[in-house]
Amino acid sequence: MKAMNKISLIALIALAICVSFCFTSCDVLFGHECADANNDHLCDTCEVALTECADADNNHKCDLCEKVLSECADSTSDHRCDVCNKAISVCKDTDSDHKCNTCNAVLSECTDEDRNHICETCGGSTSECADTNSDHKCDLCGINLTRCEDTDNNHNCDLCGKALSECADADKNHACDLCGAVLSECADADKNHACDLCGKPLSECADADNDHNCDLCGKALSECVAAEGSHNCAVCNAVLSLCADNDNDGDCDVCGAVLANCADNDNDHKCDLCGKTLTECADNNNNHNCDICGAALSECVAAEGSHNCAVCGKTVSECVDEDKNHVCDVCGTTSQCADANNDHNCDVCGVALSECAAEEGSHNCAVCGKALSECADADGDEKCELCGAFVFNSISFDSGIESEFINGYIYYEGAYVNANDIEDAIMNAEKDKKDRLILI
Repeated sequence: MKAMNKISLIALIALAICVSFCFTSCDVLFGHECADANNDHLCDTCEVALTECADADNNHKCDLCEKVLSECADSTSDHRCDVCNKAISVCKDTDSDHKCNTCNAVLSECTDEDRNHICETCGGSTSECADTNSDHKCDLCGINLTRCEDTDNNHNCDLCGKALSECADADKNHACDLCGAVLSECADADKNHACDLCGKPLSECADADNDHNCDLCGKALSECVAAEGSHNCAVCNAVLSLCADNDNDGDCDVCGAVLANCADNDNDHKCDLCGKTLTECADNNNNHNCDICGAALSECVAAEGSHNCAVCGKTVSECVDEDKNHVCDVCGTTSQCADANNDHNCDVCGVALSECAAEEGSHNCAVCGKALSECADADGDEKCELCGAFVFNSISFDSGIESEFINGYIYYEGAYVNANDIEDAIMNAEKDKKDRLILI
């Protein structure tokens, strides 16, 4: 459209130039000025062609004489006139291909309302038969697609799962003839040692309860016979004889049992009668002594990595740290650095734990007590700026005694007195002399 408008503008400019030329020509040739009052493109006087038809407003008519110059046409197939842009048609699908015959736009999709897999519009195939619900029928049209089959011999249809048969054991081998599943176990209800179904031998006669008869079928399997060196039957344990000591050695002639019992009344681990060793020393109560004779069996010895005795549990040592690494050389117990003597260093490993620092209002270290500064009176108020103690250069008394002031203390009559208490001290010492303190 923009291109058409540009062409129309150029045509109008050309037309204006031609009219101007014609007016000039007519004025020169015929002695008059050309005019076109009836809009027929010709001079009303000399009939010279002044202009040509043009359609600047794209309405298919000449802008001057209104002559029809063109008809609506759609060369771009967009249903609108190439000149005036008026809609001249609508989408239609006369060939049933789901597309507009003019602009080729898609107008519809394939549909299959009668569920026959064919589009009602174009006749094309919309789908293939499928059985997603495994019922042997097409999900869309309902036609039978398959029949029940059991190819894996599991009694059920491979597709729909419907039961087609039940297990059976015609050959009496305890397994299903079709799927092979075990249907039964061998059993011996008549107690003849063979399976009642397949006849397979299941067991042999046995006498687990030692009554000389088969536990299953009841058949007699043996008779009572005493085992060697025993009074009892080797099978059923029935008593077949009693102990006797015909050789008078204190033991049974058959089983060897002691008929006269040993005793250890003196706790020496030996029989008081025959001297036979009856027991060995033992320390069941873990007191290092034999529980029977009282003999010392051991001494306290700490278990490896422990301070306690491995026998009685008594503590036999304390933690030691010879390498001073805060780990016990015996049990591995750890400790933390500490400064019990207030020397700023760890008492064990010697690592520096702190530095000297005075408490607020004090000249001394808060940890070790070391003097870190001296009293000073910079503002001349006779008191230390830090601790507030009286500060004197020297003092004298009425008696003529004079002393020096040293770090808040005054040396007076052989002793140092706190400067804050000096007045009371002097009053007590000199109350008879009525001395007074004079600041110098």
